[in-house]
Amino acid sequence: MKTPKQEDFDKELDRLRKTIPRVHWGRLRFIGNVRNLSVSIMIGLALALPDLIGTDLVKYLKNPQLINSLLVFITANGLAYLFYEIFCPPIIKKFESLADFYEHQLNIKKLQLETYPKDPFEANLQHVAKHYIRNLGQYNIARWITLILYIVGFGALIYLLGHFYDLI
Repeated sequence: MKTPKQEDFDKELDRLRKTIPRVHWGRLRFIGNVRNLSVSIMIGLALALPDLIGTDLVKYLKNPQLINSLLVFITANGLAYLFYEIFCPPIIKKFESLADFYEHQLNIKKLQLETYPKDPFEANLQHVAKHYIRNLGQYNIARWITLILYIVGFGALIYLLGHFYDLI
């Protein structure tokens, strides 16, 4: 049986969960943490593209739309990754879930109690949950721009791969 304090906490946690937007940084995290989509790799691909003009790749990509879709993929994913790196809160990048973040905070609290046993600060679950959930919803416009750029980039890649497969 739950105590009144636990019931209050559960209600507060449910209220906090309802404030999480549909598109939050946690959902974009799985793409944003892929290092193969980093800006430096995308720029490298874009810079290498003109060097491929005289190679066999050109015979497969005779259609300018295919070259354009490759450029759109590189540009959109590079920009999306850049938006993710700039605007996604570090807590979301580092911790996959609230449970991971709370476990980390408990380890810090344990070390704090060993070092400063009389420190009154309490890192309870409610405090940690509020902080993590608030960070999930930060920078609304940047989240949507990041999502749209990823969709455009991967849409261009799917278009390119679909036509490339037909040409082979």
